[in-house]
Amino acid sequence: MQVLPESAFDHFIGVYSAVKKTFETVHSSTGQKFRSPLVSIRWHFYLVLLFTFLSWFFVSQPLVSMITADFRFIVSVFGSALWIILIALIIRPIYLYINNKPFLLLLCSVLFLPALPLLLFAIITNNVTNAIIYYLFWFTISFVAWLMLFGMITMIGGNIPFIALLLFSSVKNNQGEKDLIPGYIDIVRQAASNIQSDDRFKKLDINDWRHIEHIARWKFDGMNGRLQAFSFGISGLAFLSIFALIFSPEEVRQMQEQFWQMIGQFLGIVPEEDGQTGILLLIVFGIVFLAIRYFYRSYAELRYLEAIGIICGLVQQSQPADGPVSEPPPVTSSPPANTDDEDTSTDAVEVVSHPASIHDQTTE
Repeated sequence: MQVLPESAFDHFIGVYSAVKKTFETVHSSTGQKFRSPLVSIRWHFYLVLLFTFLSWFFVSQPLVSMITADFRFIVSVFGSALWIILIALIIRPIYLYINNKPFLLLLCSVLFLPALPLLLFAIITNNVTNAIIYYLFWFTISFVAWLMLFGMITMIGGNIPFIALLLFSSVKNNQGEKDLIPGYIDIVRQAASNIQSDDRFKKLDINDWRHIEHIARWKFDGMNGRLQAFSFGISGLAFLSIFALIFSPEEVRQMQEQFWQMIGQFLGIVPEEDGQTGILLLIVFGIVFLAIRYFYRSYAELRYLEAIGIICGLVQQSQPADGPVSEPPPVTSSPPANTDDEDTSTDAVEVVSHPASIHDQTTE
């Protein structure tokens, strides 16, 4: 039996800790990005733009009311499509120009966007006074909404759930460091850079990285198997709700009483009816909470192991290119020259096909 490389476990723990620390660092830096005022300004801009799109159905009522009842729905839908296209054509060049200027973007969402539907309202109704009053009202509402959004993001910006980072990074395209939530490949690239600059991992050879990859692969497969088994268990508990469709409420209540009688005989305590309902709710919420927590921890574990597998594969692919080049095989010495052309050709063939017999003949 060959010697088990116990140091491979220490190397795996070191690489795993480095990858996990990188994910935690990215999570912290993402929380700091959320606290930036630019985030709240952009989200506020998108919300106000959505409100501007939907404002057609409120502003165009005087125009639609003048149309015959049979065509009101068609005019409203067709007009809303044209309205959205018009607003998009107006806002797109403005947004591209002021995207990196937070103050101008805030002015656009507070002052300019609310004025577009109210301008249409003033044209349709020919009532400028009411349009100005409505504009002042929506201007105030828009600014207050941004203040509330900014305050909320400032309070909870640094405490975004870690599972949110893992989920959104898996579906995002990699657009660089300026992106609010980095892509998964960007996180793996940063983890690989941190491992490459760490002196602890510079002394690992190709066999060490293969051992780390094997441990990560088996751990990944085992985690997948446990998740599948756990999901079947949760699905089995969910099928208990079918009892409410098969049995009547009285029969379900009788089964519940029999269940609590068994529990009471086992514990020596029989809870009251109100206590039974409360205990059942606690059990259900406990199962749901544990299931969510287990999914969260398992998903994070799978993402760590996937990153380790990617890094180990890249190291193994680049190792032969960085290693020493093997020397060419030694050249076999040619046989002694012969004046006879026919004998020379025969000997040359024998050198290639039967080198041992030529050596024996020479010895003789």
